[in-house]
Amino acid sequence: MEGISYWNRACQTIIGGCGLLSKRPSRYCSKVWPSYYVKAKGCKIKSVDNRWYRDFSEFSIGCNLLGYQNRMHNSFMPSSVFRAPLTTLLSPYEVELAELLNQFFEGDFVWKFLRGGGEALSLCIRYARSVASNPRVLVCGYHGWHDWYLSANISSPDKFESIFLPGLNTQGVPDAYSQYSQAVNAQNLADLKNACQVYDPGIIIFESARYEILGHDVAEYLNEFQRKGGILISDEVTSGFRFSTKLACRQIKLIPDFFVIGKSLGNGYAISAVAAQQKYRTTCEECFASSTHWTEQIGLAAGCATLKVLSNWNQMFKKIQQNGSAIRSSIINVLDKNKIEYKINSLTTMISFQFTHQSFSSLELKSLICSRMAHEGYLFSTTVYPSLAHTPFETKSFERVFGTVINKFSYDLTYNKHLLNKELLNIGTIENGFSRTQSL
Repeated sequence: MEGISYWNRACQTIIGGCGLLSKRPSRYCSKVWPSYYVKAKGCKIKSVDNRWYRDFSEFSIGCNLLGYQNRMHNSFMPSSVFRAPLTTLLSPYEVELAELLNQFFEGDFVWKFLRGGGEALSLCIRYARSVASNPRVLVCGYHGWHDWYLSANISSPDKFESIFLPGLNTQGVPDAYSQYSQAVNAQNLADLKNACQVYDPGIIIFESARYEILGHDVAEYLNEFQRKGGILISDEVTSGFRFSTKLACRQIKLIPDFFVIGKSLGNGYAISAVAAQQKYRTTCEECFASSTHWTEQIGLAAGCATLKVLSNWNQMFKKIQQNGSAIRSSIINVLDKNKIEYKINSLTTMISFQFTHQSFSSLELKSLICSRMAHEGYLFSTTVYPSLAHTPFETKSFERVFGTVINKFSYDLTYNKHLLNKELLNIGTIENGFSRTQSL
């Protein structure tokens, strides 16, 4: 496979093999995973090996809410945007995007536009510290790679590893930073209360939804923290645009001081945004934050295009939710029919599940099924981000193929475990969390 050749070359020339941990082939089914693409359309991707796959996996890690190369989105992206993306002068799309976002979210926010979610969250922490009573941050989710975040793995590694992503090395992060960041599982109200009492944070940053949405008891406690002068940041990089309320925090009646959006905002183009309540505008403007490519107009225009496509929000969200519900039901129906043990979350627009079996780990089961689905022309994983492109027709086709694969897999689990062990050897390295890059 040409994809393997590319990956092995990348391991020699690119730190970490690629720019995003979640795209490493070893997180799926290593030697079978196609890894590299040349084009995409709808919910289909063409690999460098010249084979088309239907994408029922992370779907660009949740970035393409509208589907790959959405026709309406493309129609709002004039060719002039691409011919001169960056000049001496500013792009009017920057102003237009801020105004469209305030219309979409029905608020009076001030905005800062960046490229990636991690850098947007890092800047948001800077803004929050400029208005908070103290600089200590309580971390309650996955918020990127920057020092302020990883330093929580120095001070509370047991929480960090079990709640978020195992193996995140803090090499290069000064130990002194650990006094400013602590981690806690926000789904556990008792742990959250204890962390606040012991650590006395000035800021709490949280994901209102990842595997599940935060409970209303937790939301009420966060509201109380805010009423007492604490600063709340809602990380909506992944969850933004995936709830009927547009932001997951609004689903649980939270009004944060700041929130951060990304991923779905650009539908595949690089754009993220920090939103601050209007009362913080003056203080935020006193914080130095400036970058040439934050003014590049392709991402800004893409954000505008996404909001124009989503202007009829209720209708668009209904389609996305229906598509997600159909995918989730298909997964449940097939696994139940074949008596495969599993656990699945309740979110239809951010589907996450895992397989369970006494003879194989959940990671091994995931890799085996990903491998077999790839052979059938499907990119599949235990996290699925539905899009407008996952139409009922596509989901019916997926359920048919998934059913055939799982039926045979169920038989092999019962009678051919030795074959599955051989299959795992042929797949190669599989990983969960952060580790050193390995060639295939």
